[in-house]
Amino acid sequence: MLHAVTAYKKHHAAALVRALRHEVIDLRSLRGKLIRESASTAKGRRGKSDVTEGLGLIASAYAALARDVTAASRSRSVSRAKVLAAVAADRKGRAKLRAGLKLLS
Repeated sequence: MLHAVTAYKKHHAAALVRALRHEVIDLRSLRGKLIRESASTAKGRRGKSDVTEGLGLIASAYAALARDVTAASRSRSVSRAKVLAAVAADRKGRAKLRAGLKLLS
């Protein structure tokens, strides 16, 4: 992942950053809409909580990756730990999202 992030300094980083930021906006918007909905059962509340937490984690990870790609495109060093933390947050968010969807289905 670190190689992929730093490789964009020679290529079209702006397109990737734009796409990541667009995804962040969409995920946060969806999360906000879900938070305003009420759940009718305890299982539904837990599922909704997992889904909204997962969406938030994924959005945060994408935002961090966008910052790292921007930094790499400006010839700044990108910390391996930061990239790995973003990937870990994305995986955790996806796990929460799957768990919430499983409860809701």
